[in-house]
Amino acid sequence: MRDKNDLIDRFLAMFDCASAVVVDGYIITSGTGDGVFAYDPEGFEWGIKAAEIVTREKYSEFCAHCEPETDADLARVVYEETGLEICHGGTCDPVLDTDFVEIEEMPRHLRASHRAANNWGTYPHNGATRRRVTRSEAEEIVRSDDDGYDHIVAEVE
Repeated sequence: MRDKNDLIDRFLAMFDCASAVVVDGYIITSGTGDGVFAYDPEGFEWGIKAAEIVTREKYSEFCAHCEPETDADLARVVYEETGLEICHGGTCDPVLDTDFVEIEEMPRHLRASHRAANNWGTYPHNGATRRRVTRSEAEEIVRSDDDGYDHIVAEVE
């Protein structure tokens, strides 16, 4: 496989309105249409090779030969590092729900003592942690918490 920067240069030479960056080992493209996409470098290289062969419809040929990544964890990293929202191929629907909230969670290793004391205490003195997650992630965390402690604290812009 070629160097990622070489692949990006070849991509940009074909699609003059495009831009591309490397995030977490994946190539993130934008400016070729309606969406932002993340590609595994090996698949990306296949797409470029296919597009370089044809004289018309280069982007269609590129898309037909490499499937964008749709992993939510990767989408979160890309969003946090670049502010770009990667999309599903074909639909351009965002992979990541960008409706973020702050969630407060009680670490598993502290739960037994809080349960025994019949008192969860208050953040931050009780050992709970807070972090930013998507609303759908937060709702799943809250739903799966048998102790009923984990909860959404606030909306995040």
